Amino acid sequence: MAHRVAGQPVHLNRDDAVALPSGCQGQGLITGYCSNGDYSLYDLRRKNDKRSITTKQALLQGSFATGNVQHELSTGVSTLNRQDKFADYVFNYVGEGNIYNPVYYDFALPGVNPVSLRRKDEERAVFVQDIMALTEQLKLHAGVRYVQLKRDQYNSSGALTRQTDDNFVLPNVALVYSPQPTLSVYGSYAQGLEPGGEAPTGTTNAEVIMDLTSPDSWSWASKPMSPRISACRRRFSRSSVRMNMWMPVQLMSWQASRSTVVLSLQHRAV
Repeated sequence: MAHRVAGQPVHLNRDDAVALPSGCQGQGLITGYCSNGDYSLYDLRRKNDKRSITTKQALLQGSFATGNVQHELSTGVSTLNRQDKFADYVFNYVGEGNIYNPVYYDFALPGVNPVSLRRKDEERAVFVQDIMALTEQLKLHAGVRYVQLKRDQYNSSGALTRQTDDNFVLPNVALVYSPQPTLSVYGSYAQGLEPGGEAPTGTTNAEVIMDLTSPDSWSWASKPMSPRISACRRRFSRSSVRMNMWMPVQLMSWQASRSTVVLSLQHRAV
């Protein structure tokens, strides 16, 4: 039996400053360009974004047998605390330009908006994972993770605008068959969590963070191996509800699915 406790803080500071060509007022376009290459130019800035994430995890691992089945069991708890401090973007109209005949503007930049706490996350999770050796060639990986999330969101004035109190049960299972020491074939299914995106400037819910989604992920692969070379053919299939469609009023939800094939080849010197 082995145990391990770990923690990791992550801090990110960022400044954004963009001369944003976007839209065509003459043709009523919010994004894109006029047919003759004209566009509207905007000053888009904010400074001193501060994002901090602190994670902690306690893990207990052990092995045992039930009859002819060997188990490698891992269980533990984890926490994640996140704070995002940022300002509303400065979004000022500067003038008109043309992609074929650029116009250069020389003007003093106004100040940016003040930074304040905009999002606070508290995530608690408990998990268990077991690797079962059913035979010498066949292993079953199975586990589950329970996640509880509390999130508070604030506007630039410090008023509470949105609260999230949700929980997720995230299973995962994989079957690995190794007919030879140099060949493995496996298939897996898992549910995960995706953080919600931030509504962009120009929407009625600008700067608001969308709720988390729980996408399904399927993959299967074959992996021949040798002491020097390994190759892998892997296919992923994934579906989820995303909230990232740019609209002039607010973010809309839509159903998305994706299937991806990945081929890789690795060479290792010995």
